[in-house]
Amino acid sequence: MKVFGLISRFVNGACCVRVAHTTRMAIVSIFTFFSFVTIAYACLNNENPAMFNVAVGASIFTGISQSFGEAVYLGFLKGFPSDMIGDVSTGTGVSGILATFTLFFAKWMNISNQYLFLIEAPSMIIYYFAFKWLDNQRRRYSNYERLNSTPVDE
Repeated sequence: MKVFGLISRFVNGACCVRVAHTTRMAIVSIFTFFSFVTIAYACLNNENPAMFNVAVGASIFTGISQSFGEAVYLGFLKGFPSDMIGDVSTGTGVSGILATFTLFFAKWMNISNQYLFLIEAPSMIIYYFAFKWLDNQRRRYSNYERLNSTPVDE
């Protein structure tokens, strides 16, 4: 699994440098959406032994897209003040905790894995548009800094 993560980060850094962050994040969102749907499909058809391999392949694909997305997001943050890295790290930590409680709640409500993946798949659409909003904020912030900076006398 680590090899796939390294490869996806290499592809991001070596091959996608000239591709816009929003385009790369759209790719991540689409890949994750379809991998969630594929996992749900495999779980719904679990009487077919081949579906286990489909679920494993989709899970690997999810990991690759998340690794790629992490590299895209960290590169994207260079347009923000450097102290934002801590804020992002805190957010990812909180999301892990919330995801765990969401899973516990879903199990308590007797929601099966396949339906949980189907419920989560549309969240990738929200994720992409949240990233677009953040990109607009970055552009606005960059213009604000450039317009309001005062030249330093030498």
